[in-house]
Amino acid sequence: DVAVQVLEASFALLCPRLTDYVVTFVLVPAVSYDLAFDMLELARTYDFRRLEDRCCEVLAENLDEFLHSPDLRYLITRYNVLLKRLQELVDETLGIR
Repeated sequence: DVAVQVLEASFALLCPRLTDYVVTFVLVPAVSYDLAFDMLELARTYDFRRLEDRCCEVLAENLDEFLHSPDLRYLITRYNVLLKRLQELVDETLGIR
């Protein structure tokens, strides 16, 4: 919790070195299966690729559990909505209806 608060504050205050430090040395090593979904959301919110990659690695390492998790349905639904919105924005930008 404290690491996430420091991360959010450093991001908001435009302190990229502190942000990178917290992601690289605190959050990435702390990713566990129990935290992977929440940390994946955090990574996607702030576009932290290293953290997102680590979350995906942990989920892949625990694929049997992940496939039977109720969180899987949530992630599929959430990212399908985001993909649809992205497609709408691309279509609008290109003038496609």
